[in-house]
Amino acid sequence: MRGWPFVGREAELDRVRACLSTGEAIGVVVSGEAGVGKTRLAREILAEQAAGGATTGWVAATRALTGIPFGVVAALLSAGPPPHEADLPPLPSGPLPHEAGLPLLALAEARVRDWGGGRRVVLGFDDAHLLDEGSAAVLGHLVAQGLVVPVITVRGGEPVPDAVVTLWKDGPAAWLDLDPLPPAAVDRLIEHELHGGVEGATRARLHGLAAGNPLALRELLSAALADGTLRQAYGVWHLSGEARLGGGVRQLLLNRLRPLDRPTRLVLELLACGEPLQPALLEALAGPVAVEGAEACGLAVSERSGARVQLRLAHPLYGELLRAGLPAARARLLAGRLARAALA
Repeated sequence: MRGWPFVGREAELDRVRACLSTGEAIGVVVSGEAGVGKTRLAREILAEQAAGGATTGWVAATRALTGIPFGVVAALLSAGPPPHEADLPPLPSGPLPHEAGLPLLALAEARVRDWGGGRRVVLGFDDAHLLDEGSAAVLGHLVAQGLVVPVITVRGGEPVPDAVVTLWKDGPAAWLDLDPLPPAAVDRLIEHELHGGVEGATRARLHGLAAGNPLALRELLSAALADGTLRQAYGVWHLSGEARLGGGVRQLLLNRLRPLDRPTRLVLELLACGEPLQPALLEALAGPVAVEGAEACGLAVSERSGARVQLRLAHPLYGELLRAGLPAARARLLAGRLARAALA
């Protein structure tokens, strides 16, 4: 699929632009669910800063590097040594020991000063909730010394290293919660990919399944075009059959579901079979601790309908994935439990 336009985030970009240009903040932390567009917004911010004359760089934390002390910043800073740092120890190859922390702070300062060449240095730290403690400490140190302007992305609901929390808790960095894309922006993405008319029911279904998540929309369109469930007839696009999750989104969702304990997963399976559901009903079937856990991990959300509070899955695609993975016998069992509990 072609590269997608940057849409629906103009207000957020304006806010960041204003904060950085007026000195209201020395950086920004962008938080949101997986696939909502945090990385794309961060890259747009860096592109603007580069166009304005800043030196920019980008590092991405990964789970593979989480257990390696200073692993993320080692990848960023291990290029050729700056000319004026001859007296500093070279950066060792491979995993860095924790005792290398103080020399590495000095090394990081020297390299960033040389790299910037007197210009503003703006660094993107993608998925900073995965930063190891050493790399997070280096990030915090460089910001505290005024050497870098950080543009940080974190996944909503995930624990964040203390050094990153301090950046916004104490006020120097702005915190930005990234909401799902508005419907008009989703329409623009659909029309960018599908030339011609789109059947109303198909458009509504894509909106409902993607729920404002551009990565989910992209994967849904890609999979549906590949397997022929989304096809054009007489100039109009129609989606037929079951929606199939593409590999990227499927893996992201599975990563969120895999570590759950059995009671919490039961809550999510019950929601997948009959959402929205009242908390009292779920507590009767799975226990209050499991219901609380499903909300705490961000996979179930509560919403108010009049005087009633109901729970539903945080994203429609969780329901699609959970239902697809349920054996027929278990699906019947859960449906029966829900029916009996509702009549009790």
